[in-house]
Amino acid sequence: VTVCSDNRHTVTVWDWAAAKRVASAPGKNGVPPQIFGVVWSPYADEFLTYGVKHMTLWEINSSSGALMNSKPSFGRASPHDVLAVAFLPDGLVLSGCETGEIATWKRGVLKRVAPAHAPGKGPNGRGG
Repeated sequence: VTVCSDNRHTVTVWDWAAAKRVASAPGKNGVPPQIFGVVWSPYADEFLTYGVKHMTLWEINSSSGALMNSKPSFGRASPHDVLAVAFLPDGLVLSGCETGEIATWKRGVLKRVAPAHAPGKGPNGRGG
């Protein structure tokens, strides 16, 4: 998976062995950097991109071959910059917040936010 530094932050999945592009789609509009990173799940055929006030779950549609995405819900919480993510074997996803907190997600819904450390500077010079 690659993320371009264009204003659409184009996300592309590659078949590296065949040296060919599998699928591509816009990731997030805005002046770079909007996407800070990408993590492929070791448990399912999906990956997450994350960054400025967002996290996006991606998968390739098995019938059309198109790259599909869904945006997890922050619920009543204010969207925050996501600085890191990790997939867990039980289907949960953890994300590191700009505030120094760790968020727990289940099926695309924010379930809990817990303190982890004091805020610091993230990749964009803001909190993290």
